[in-house]
Amino acid sequence: MMLPGQPAHPQMQPQTYAPQPTPWQQPPPAKTRGVSGAMAAKFALPSPESLGVSAYLHVPAPAAAPPQVDWNQIQDRMERLGVLKYEKDRLPGGVRVVLLLPTSDPKLGQPVSAQAETEAAAVVMALDAAEAWARKR
Repeated sequence: MMLPGQPAHPQMQPQTYAPQPTPWQQPPPAKTRGVSGAMAAKFALPSPESLGVSAYLHVPAPAAAPPQVDWNQIQDRMERLGVLKYEKDRLPGGVRVVLLLPTSDPKLGQPVSAQAETEAAAVVMALDAAEAWARKR
């Protein structure tokens, strides 16, 4: 006589089977374009420090400020000398300033030039040289 829930044959026990995927059901191995799978795993981003980027802001000390020049005084000095022409040329190393001063011959002028890192420094040097030239006259 058979009881409910018992197998028909006492030697046979119910078994559970887990389905096994067939080879065509398995996902293919991941491929990285131009790199084998082993190489793709070794890739790592460089650290910011190795790229020259820092999380800490380092501000360099400011360069020495050029001397302040009062351009009104520069204009007054140029007026006293009677400067006929003022030229400024930018050079790779700074600025060259040329002043043209009047002479006893109205057709001729005396050029005075100076070169410095800034226009202000160059014009002060040129005016100093022009005033020295004017005192010799």
